Amino acid sequence: MKYTALPNSGLEVPALSLGSYETYSRLEYREIVDIVSTALEAGITLFDVAHYTRAPHTEVILSRALEDAGAPDTTRVMTKVWKGDDPDADVVSELKETLFRLRRDDVDIVLLYGPRWGVDDPIRHAEDARRLVDAGLSKSWGGINWSPQHIGSVVDAFRADAAPLPVLMQLKYNIARRAVAESPEYRRVFAESGMKVQASDSLEGGVLAGKDPAGAGTTGRVLGRDPGRIRDEIVAAMPGIRAIADGFGVTTAELALAYALAYEHTATVLFGASSVAQLRTNLGAVDLATRHGAELREKLTEAVAIEGHTLDVPPGSIVRPEENPYRDR
Repeated sequence: MKYTALPNSGLEVPALSLGSYETYSRLEYREIVDIVSTALEAGITLFDVAHYTRAPHTEVILSRALEDAGAPDTTRVMTKVWKGDDPDADVVSELKETLFRLRRDDVDIVLLYGPRWGVDDPIRHAEDARRLVDAGLSKSWGGINWSPQHIGSVVDAFRADAAPLPVLMQLKYNIARRAVAESPEYRRVFAESGMKVQASDSLEGGVLAGKDPAGAGTTGRVLGRDPGRIRDEIVAAMPGIRAIADGFGVTTAELALAYALAYEHTATVLFGASSVAQLRTNLGAVDLATRHGAELREKLTEAVAIEGHTLDVPPGSIVRPEENPYRDR
């Protein structure tokens, strides 16, 4: 397993992190422990979890599964605070409840959902993450779906105030969803802050692994939002993607994960697994990215010219049609 040091944190994260939406909530418990055990054996040391209203016991399941799998003390756990639609929500109480369910004193990384456009002040919003780190409830913090302008302004303000800088930004990033993470504006923020990408939805909810999106609801699999409404185009591009995967002698899932891994600003790719066999197959993406990352990215960038992906703007935002998420700060 390859590891990346996160600046401003003292943490190292593995190339692959396990979790994703509701991963620990739709399998038999023995299967979950087997998956966690296999991940640990492979060197996956970062597990993503959150409190979901649809699956309210997820944190409890992960905590017990890590214990039953014999996870070492060096295992990293990251979680999220949502705040919902309440700008005055108490994130300290929210994270403490998560820690109670996880049976932990702290987490290694807490991710804060981006500020609502036209509603929240980004710097004031980020102060919630600072409070969680200052309170000793999390060792570091990052974001989910922030615009580069918003997180850039926070980096500037926090650096001037000697406050903890964000270490990760979780963004939808895959073969077809390149426009946000690879934008010049985000590249500049990464270069200035040292912040890294945690790529999510790199398999597009299973679509890039060859699964039929129409069958997701019958299997318990949940597809994420489709910013830019390009999922149908991704499905249509699958024959070409499959041909490239065949050329490398790998599955389309390995190819898709390797694409995200080979991006220069990616620290870790978050994915889910519904079986040990699926997990073991996906592990091949690390070696594939190491050996052929530049080549496969070139082939896929040329073959999959899908435009239209946009930032997954936080719910409750007030967005004007002409507003550009990448305008200079």
